[in-house]
Amino acid sequence: MTHIVAIEWDTDQILARFVRYLIAGTGWSVSTKPDPRADVNVFMPYLCWAHYPEFQQGHLVAWFTHREEAWPAKALMWDNAERDAHLRLACAKLYVDELAKRGPAMQVTAPLERDKFTPLERIIRHDRPRVGFSGYVYKTGRKGEKNVARLVAERPKWQIIASGKGWPCQCGEYTWHTVQRFYQSLDVYVCSATVEGLPMPPLEALACGCKVVIPTGVGLLDEIPAAAGIVRYTRGDYGQMLQAIEIALDTDADPEELRATTAPYSPERFASDFVEAINAMGW
Repeated sequence: MTHIVAIEWDTDQILARFVRYLIAGTGWSVSTKPDPRADVNVFMPYLCWAHYPEFQQGHLVAWFTHREEAWPAKALMWDNAERDAHLRLACAKLYVDELAKRGPAMQVTAPLERDKFTPLERIIRHDRPRVGFSGYVYKTGRKGEKNVARLVAERPKWQIIASGKGWPCQCGEYTWHTVQRFYQSLDVYVCSATVEGLPMPPLEALACGCKVVIPTGVGLLDEIPAAAGIVRYTRGDYGQMLQAIEIALDTDADPEELRATTAPYSPERFASDFVEAINAMGW
């Protein structure tokens, strides 16, 4: 018997959706607490581990997102779960390689809903270049919002928008049911973050056939194959990010080719990878 430990799984928040993908694909039970009767308890994500530091029954699996380098309390939660888990899972090879230094670690596929994120049949043309960012800005600055503020100041002729909260530009909070419209409305989607666990928005934008500008050395972004309309820059480097956006805006790209780069990702594979990883341990 395998059991999922999660704080929530019935909202539209990204981690709650991930838990539901796992439930749908495996039939595993779920609650806010570990189940002492289970052979395996899966902590979704590793942060849940901190609520039950004394629990040591059965096999313990932790799914890791990203390590908060500038947030010591969260970094400690990562370190503790990394040390004590019997199996460590992550979506980015970058993190799997680090986790493997502590013990068994395996990569699981990012759960992209490609049926939801699709290109529009018609082409939207804008009077001004429309450049988008997304997510929720945190106190650590890891989303790169300072570089976005500089971009807004230096490129007033661009329409710079964001989906989420805390960005130094026009923000709109799209619901999970409508967020695909945000990507479909853009000329270029930009990931300005310096630290991420996946992240999902560049994959969602690509599935919508949108050109993207992505940093190197961040999450799984280095694993995305090359294609016209995917432009990379050194994470945190404003000058390179600006140049990459300009290149992307001037690049003719095939939406279907961009979408094809996301073919490996799905909720079904996300769930099956969890099952295969646990089975590989012989549990």
